Amino acid sequence: MKIKSIFLAILIPAVILGGMAVMNTLDLTTSETTREPAKFSEGEAAGEYNPEDIRGSYTFDDVSRLFEIPAEELRVAFGLPEDVDLTFFRTGDLEAVYEDQLAEDQDMGNSAVQLFVAIYKGLPYPMTEENYLPQAAVEILKSHSELDAEILAYLELHTLVLDPPEDADAVIEAQAIAEEEHTEEDGLVEINGKTTFRQVMDAGLPEERIIEILGMDMPNPVMPIKDFCLENGLEFSTVKTTLQDEMAPE
Repeated sequence: MKIKSIFLAILIPAVILGGMAVMNTLDLTTSETTREPAKFSEGEAAGEYNPEDIRGSYTFDDVSRLFEIPAEELRVAFGLPEDVDLTFFRTGDLEAVYEDQLAEDQDMGNSAVQLFVAIYKGLPYPMTEENYLPQAAVEILKSHSELDAEILAYLELHTLVLDPPEDADAVIEAQAIAEEEHTEEDGLVEINGKTTFRQVMDAGLPEERIIEILGMDMPNPVMPIKDFCLENGLEFSTVKTTLQDEMAPE
């Protein structure tokens, strides 16, 4: 059966527009940030978020929102200056901030935040030998609720007196050094969801060119490019491709 041309003229645009609508819907659902840890499925904590599933890419604001802990208590607990933006500061960044003050068998990164949240909320968490907390964090935990003897004994052996960074510049410098070491070790082969603006600049792309590409002021250099795009309504794939092309050797 032959299809009249007038019918095709109506059908084809409808199919195209319908396909675009579906793609836009899919894009909206996949571009939303999905920072949500797993929940306990059984026991007294069933239905609660599991602190052990807090990832290093979570910001302090994410942790505050998900576990209902005041952001300022998290700031004080881990010695972060007032001018550090908790919207951008990731739990995994703690490792860079305190790295020089830790022994080889001591950990003060994302797992320290997991431990603090677990004790603060009274949730299950493995008490391992390498995990430590700053003294300020321990004091907050003790004042927040009455801790049992086992946890108190553990904290007594896993509390560190640390020198907190003086200001946001000191934090950014520590992060930048860590990012530089990571770039030197692994190399920046391709921009992905975890790549930061600092890594792109370290690969040779000037800050001025990044500003031109974004059409916005320069973000915090240690912020992941994908996170910035999601928060500012930019298409990550487009920004990623443009930045990648700019870094390509001539």
